[in-house]
Amino acid sequence: MMEKQLQPKLRFPEFEGDLKNIYLKDIAEFSKGKNISKSDIVEDGVFECIRYGELYTTYNEVINEIVSKTNIDEKNLIFSEANDIIIPASGESALDIATASCVIRDGVALGGDLNIIKTKENGIFLSYYFNNKKKYEIAKKSQGISVIHIYSDHLKSLNLNIPSLPEQQKIADYLATIDTKINLLEEKKEQLSLYKKAMMQKLFSQEIRFKNDKGNDFPEWEEKRLGEIGEIVTGKTPDTTNKSLWNGNIQFITPSDLNDEVKYIDFTERTVVKLDKMKILPMNTIVFTCIASIGKMALTKMNSITNQQINSLLPVNQINDFIYYALLNITPYIKSTQANTTLPIINKTEFSKFKINIPSLPEQQKIAEFLSAIDESIAKVNEQITQTQSFKKAMLQQMFV
Repeated sequence: MMEKQLQPKLRFPEFEGDLKNIYLKDIAEFSKGKNISKSDIVEDGVFECIRYGELYTTYNEVINEIVSKTNIDEKNLIFSEANDIIIPASGESALDIATASCVIRDGVALGGDLNIIKTKENGIFLSYYFNNKKKYEIAKKSQGISVIHIYSDHLKSLNLNIPSLPEQQKIADYLATIDTKINLLEEKKEQLSLYKKAMMQKLFSQEIRFKNDKGNDFPEWEEKRLGEIGEIVTGKTPDTTNKSLWNGNIQFITPSDLNDEVKYIDFTERTVVKLDKMKILPMNTIVFTCIASIGKMALTKMNSITNQQINSLLPVNQINDFIYYALLNITPYIKSTQANTTLPIINKTEFSKFKINIPSLPEQQKIAEFLSAIDESIAKVNEQITQTQSFKKAMLQQMFV
């Protein structure tokens, strides 16, 4: 029987031969962090620090910038050495806890409930390796029910296939370059989102006004209730036990189909068959969740119906895209009206009473085109992020054994 070759599917051309099969205990020393509770974090702290919870919420495989500081006496702290790998010692789920990050510089205080792994191998390479190829294997080594734990004794037996240090460095640099691109794209997306928010505030407060094609002012805006703008329809779920009603060519929209970052809904998890008694929502209807998750909204791109958690607005003699943005602008206020209720509910009558200010149709068109252009830019950046993340995932699957 031939021995299995320990070689990755994808490799830089200057490297060849089998990888080295070892246990983590053969290449690492283990310790734990110390102290640093949430109350110990202060804005003007002397020591940069990392708490175990931040590995879930803030950091990825490579920790470059430290977000927290503390004033705990240094005698009561454990400090990092460059290349340390840290893994949470406790968490809410086995997969959550299987999260590794590499601290790339000395002198960062490492909090309690952090496993610290010191090694002469490349810590960045190992962090990528642990978080991808070895994630499920690490998760299986965890223990506990309500709170999950993993300790150094569990990690020591982790079986690894690792290349030479030069190849580790090459892989780490390559993957870090992809992550840098993703981070830059996410920053660009955030900047565009902030710009959109700022411009919406200026446009809907009328701090900024467009001129007509002759350079003259448009007429004054009018305040109207949503119920005056068009028809409002509350959805209804067809009989889920009647299979003949489902899997048709009409989209069935529920709150879970709506994404706060996406203006148009072009896909739904389920579809229904058209029936004569159904009120079919045409393309460009504005759908708005009014039960539980208040304020999720979108414009439809196909004929659809919704469930009972959604009120739909079918504007008449208006620019639908403008009405969408005007409703988006007052969504924080709409949410605030339900802030102190256990189960937020806005019925059709209440929804119809909310007011927005409406300009003339030509000004509506200009505002809609301006904000739509920003949304298109955000969508393009989103697509670039998705494509780059997919590329990274493909690389990770092929570069590790």
